[in-house]
Amino acid sequence: MPKELVAVKQPKLTNEQIELVKKTVAVGVSDQELQLFLYTCARVGLDPLTKQIFCISRKKKNPDGTWGTTMSIQTGIDGYRAIAERSGTLAGIDDAVFDDETQAHPNKASVTVYRMVEGNRVPFTASARWSEYCQMKDVYDGNKKTGKQEPAGLWSKMPYLMLGKCAEALALRKAFPHDLSGVYTHEEMMQADTAPVVEAKVIEVDQQGEIIDANEGKAEAPKFGCTKCQKVISEAENGYSLKMMGAALCRSCQKAAKDEQGT
Repeated sequence: MPKELVAVKQPKLTNEQIELVKKTVAVGVSDQELQLFLYTCARVGLDPLTKQIFCISRKKKNPDGTWGTTMSIQTGIDGYRAIAERSGTLAGIDDAVFDDETQAHPNKASVTVYRMVEGNRVPFTASARWSEYCQMKDVYDGNKKTGKQEPAGLWSKMPYLMLGKCAEALALRKAFPHDLSGVYTHEEMMQADTAPVVEAKVIEVDQQGEIIDANEGKAEAPKFGCTKCQKVISEAENGYSLKMMGAALCRSCQKAAKDEQGT
């Protein structure tokens, strides 16, 4: 008899453990999102305190042009394999098949997962495409963005492995929809971290030490920032928020920021 997933659920977390989860692997989520995350942890039998599963909050542009946040629940490909194996019906996973292995990166990867269904070994095949999953980063010429992008991190170093993991995750979720619905692998979601290509905002300092927007003249910006911290300030979004910049500033500039904002 196949093992039921409920048999391997994690023990119920204490209130102290829930608070620890919120401060470590579920930072910035709402109480409702935290409840959904903890429910999913129990359903799939992965332990958030050992970071087998975690959630990520990302900025999301709303239809009206304003910005909000969205949460995704993630695990690694090993977590997916563990959940599928515990079902007792996983019957094998083929190696990834690529459309071409002679180029710098593949354009498509396909993986077949097998599951026992009523005594039959049934294949579930899924494909992942490079253009949909590859994490990209901006290309710079000195300190200026060129408007071009290139593969980032592991997508640059191990492109075949990364796309193969995405295809395997798709095939596993296709074969085990009940067990894996609502949970995505880290590799699948990395593209969501890609920053949009935008023109960099140039910040300069005049002879009096005041910050100047090189495109618009003197900016309504706080009059502080050592050489090291000016870059942090210039890259801040949605205004010069001390909460946003936080510990990224040196102690001296943190104090100056507090004085400037009256906090």
